[in-house]
Amino acid sequence: MEAAMAFAVFAIVFLSSMYLLWKRHPNYGGSPGSPSFPIIGCLPILLLNKHRFHEWTLGSDILLFTIDPEVIRHVLKDSFTSYPKGPVFYPYFEELLGQGILNSDGPLWVFQRKVASHIFTSNSLRTFVLSISNSEISSRLLPGHAAAQHMSSDSVDMQDILIRCIVDMICQMTLGMDPVCLKFPTSGNMEEATKVPDSLVQGFVQGFQAATRSSAERSLVPRFLWTMKRFLRIGSERELLQALGPVNEFTTFLIKQSKKEMGNGRKDLLARFIQLSDETLEAMACDDMGVNALSTISDSLLRDILLSFLLAGLETVASAVTFTLWLKDAMKVGIFTYEEVRKMDYTHAVISETMRLYPSVPADCKYAAEDDVLPDGTKVSKGYRIGLMIFAMGRSPKLWGKDCLDFRPERWLDLNGHFQPVSAFKYPVFQAGPRICLGKDFAFIQTKLLLASLLMKFEFSVHAGFKPRLSYGITLSMVNGLPMTVRRRRTLDS
Repeated sequence: MEAAMAFAVFAIVFLSSMYLLWKRHPNYGGSPGSPSFPIIGCLPILLLNKHRFHEWTLGSDILLFTIDPEVIRHVLKDSFTSYPKGPVFYPYFEELLGQGILNSDGPLWVFQRKVASHIFTSNSLRTFVLSISNSEISSRLLPGHAAAQHMSSDSVDMQDILIRCIVDMICQMTLGMDPVCLKFPTSGNMEEATKVPDSLVQGFVQGFQAATRSSAERSLVPRFLWTMKRFLRIGSERELLQALGPVNEFTTFLIKQSKKEMGNGRKDLLARFIQLSDETLEAMACDDMGVNALSTISDSLLRDILLSFLLAGLETVASAVTFTLWLKDAMKVGIFTYEEVRKMDYTHAVISETMRLYPSVPADCKYAAEDDVLPDGTKVSKGYRIGLMIFAMGRSPKLWGKDCLDFRPERWLDLNGHFQPVSAFKYPVFQAGPRICLGKDFAFIQTKLLLASLLMKFEFSVHAGFKPRLSYGITLSMVNGLPMTVRRRRTLDS
């Protein structure tokens, strides 16, 4: 009896001491957040919400989550240098994205950003992108849909078809190479001379999706755990290594082939990047910006740059079109030139509304490089991570009203039916501040082209009751694809 009483007293004293120590700890007690408890922290709440990964996350570091536009402005713009990607984020995607623009900080990021900004502001690139997109859609995507015999009854995975179509577009834009990923069994493009072996294409499409998913899953567990799994080559780390094999094989093949064909008149991003990179490196070296060691662009860095462009372009457009097809049955519009595409107000509103509810990049994370105080008064210690919850922002009644969960494109239009943009800090789907997406306009162009072209010619219907299961990855996608029945549209007015 006395032993039991002594143990009870000890337990009470121990737990009380732990609570007081935890409460006074500068890294824990002073930060706002969900109800938390000594030792187990907020684990019970996280376990209850484990199916809501885009609204909750788990890790061993201190995280502050926000959907406040003013805080996001502070992090992404006003105090940009204080909130880099940082040493926490980089290891998650080191094997997949390496030192590409999406995963780098400092002089290396500045170098890539400078070169990319020169490229993306070029009028000739806009014409080049539009030409490739129109060609892929008119010569492959539309004839393929029309020719495939099973279109009339059986469902097809539109997400997979769109990914393959956009891989073709992005590879032509970035490398000047056409991998011909998009093929229909009964379409004429089977006769085309495929420059990339089918095995490489198939391996890349599957491997790239698996690699992005496995890389993102690292953020859900303490670093020591996924580091141990990587060392032992088990679980998700084994899957990542297996997925990276075909991804690296595909990119190596394309870069080598592209360099062989390098010559006058090349308009793709790789050619432009190589042409501009020497000038930019020289200028940055003269400005003493810390890139003296980077005298040439290695194939390894080109691989990282290529995968960054592929991820940014491929997943953004594929996600936007896929979720729009699911949310919206038809838009009766037509497109021909860049100006016509750019001025399609309602289509622009539909795409913006889709990405509000289903952003291509559902969350972002920054690292506090120094102590700071956020606009709302929250104290941030060096080493904190700031989670920008883009998925949750789009579903906030405070930001978007009581109908925030409704798909209503009209919220983006003024009384005259013209598109009305909102602050990038309220709608950071394409980032904001110095890291704002350079390819935003091109993403909208390609998305509009794909949607308008498909919906002019075909009717898409989703199986009754279908609701996609969202993947957890760098970008948002549907776990099992988007099964749809596709039929020719009889008339534009039907």
